[in-house]
Amino acid sequence: MMNLDPSPGSGFLGELKVLLQLLCKDDRHPMDVLDNLFRMGFSAESLVGPVHQVWTEGPARFQAFLKLAEGALEPGPMLEALRRTGYSELGARAALLARRPEWAPFLRVPGVSMGAAGLEVTLSGANYRIPPGFLGGAIFILEGGPRSAGVTAEQGLVLRNVARPRLLGPIETQWLTLAGFTPVPASISGISVFLKRSTLQRLPAGMEVSRVSRCPRLKSLPRGWTGGIVPISDCPRLERIPKPSGQPFGLHLTRLKRLASLGANSRFCLLTLVSCALTRLPPGLQVQSDLVIQDCPRLRALGPGTVVGKNLVLNGVPKLRSLPPDLVVGGQILWDRFS
Repeated sequence: MMNLDPSPGSGFLGELKVLLQLLCKDDRHPMDVLDNLFRMGFSAESLVGPVHQVWTEGPARFQAFLKLAEGALEPGPMLEALRRTGYSELGARAALLARRPEWAPFLRVPGVSMGAAGLEVTLSGANYRIPPGFLGGAIFILEGGPRSAGVTAEQGLVLRNVARPRLLGPIETQWLTLAGFTPVPASISGISVFLKRSTLQRLPAGMEVSRVSRCPRLKSLPRGWTGGIVPISDCPRLERIPKPSGQPFGLHLTRLKRLASLGANSRFCLLTLVSCALTRLPPGLQVQSDLVIQDCPRLRALGPGTVVGKNLVLNGVPKLRSLPPDLVVGGQILWDRFS
């Protein structure tokens, strides 16, 4: 096995491309070179300075691969290295295609397209098996009747019209999108969930919510829900948003025509309401930064005990006549009374 010195003085990143350019030469044992580099990607102790930062940001395995892919002259050794680190054949080809699209004729990834968030791979059918191993480099969209012993997607996973997600086994991914009539999988602990055009009516308590969009039957967020920046829009039957567990960074509510209540004593870093049907805000609402309310013509009152850390912005609230006497605003009150 080659001994590569990763110290800053060796110009390691510059030497990396030189080494990769030698991968096609028989006397250089390309798989040995790649194996060594991948192992270094996992070993934070052996890397220092800026090199340490480059190799350990995010999942070390995938970041190491991205650096390698920039300088590789042919896909074969890269595919083999990815297989050795646990990628499935499909996952390895998709991961490499995301970085080197000019290799598409060789890689031949099925169902591939370019979506708004990057490369997408769609797998569909009545009954098909997901191969074991990592799925990386793309967003994988599963439709119909997929089966597996477990799915690990390093970026994102979409389940669209998957009637029995339990047949996928355990799911590991950064975020999970549920679309169509897909029910909530049994084991989604620690996974941020995005609902897009989902027909779900209810969600399990404590679920981590990432985004909710165009869900025609959803009536409420779950009890004890969690999230970071959570936009919720165009859900015509959504009526209740209970108090979250913890303090989400931001809640952005848009075009919720039946929204009737937010949980009492809810806490947010930032709260925005645009074109919502609320008639009053809950008591004890705390917003660490800005509270912005726009085009909410039914709003009549802010709740008692409302605290806003920075600015309170009010536009398009013609039925709001006064503010509660105990309102606390740390910044400015920007109220356009004529809008």
